[in-house]
Amino acid sequence: MPRVTRQPEEIQSVKEEILEGATDLICSAGFDAFSMRKLGERLGMTAANIYNYYANKNELYLDIQTRGFLLLNQSFALVLERTSDPVERLSGFVWAYVDFGLTHKDYYDVMLGKDTPKYTDYVGTALEPVARREKETAVAVIDLVERIISDAIEQRDLDMPFSARVYAIRFWSNLHGLVSLMHTRVLQEVTEDAQEIIDAIVDEIGQTLLRRQKGLP
Repeated sequence: MPRVTRQPEEIQSVKEEILEGATDLICSAGFDAFSMRKLGERLGMTAANIYNYYANKNELYLDIQTRGFLLLNQSFALVLERTSDPVERLSGFVWAYVDFGLTHKDYYDVMLGKDTPKYTDYVGTALEPVARREKETAVAVIDLVERIISDAIEQRDLDMPFSARVYAIRFWSNLHGLVSLMHTRVLQEVTEDAQEIIDAIVDEIGQTLLRRQKGLP
């Protein structure tokens, strides 16, 4: 009996199903406990069938990471379309990041909330090119934020004591802490109005450069 050739759309649909199932499994069980067999059981597929789409769990994991950072980049791209002012763009990035972290919790956990393999773990292996693409996609996010901060500093002639890279990582650290507090439900435990706190913190982060422009601490 001749083998049925799947259409590209059907292949992509199956890969999406595999990715979603793998993301959920890594978040619930951890990367080390994740296996193709367990994923197959969850999806009602055989591990052998999953291997038709992904060589191993590491390639699958790297694809999850890449897609997550692509989604975040897409959110930032929408901000770039809405305004050309670098300070307004920075504020938009702050909101987009928090929204991404809360809307795509599973992706966020795999990308930034779990102790999972990094690019250096794959150097010298067959998966190094796949890992390099994932890293480049991730680094593009922080590079974009750094560029917008640099634009704001140059356009508004701001006197900043640190480099744009330092401020980009500072914003990232603050936002990651906020998203993590929401994910673990700690913020909801210490305040009756978590959304009000989020609004205030996000606005404060987004206005940092404006305060510098006005000569405030």
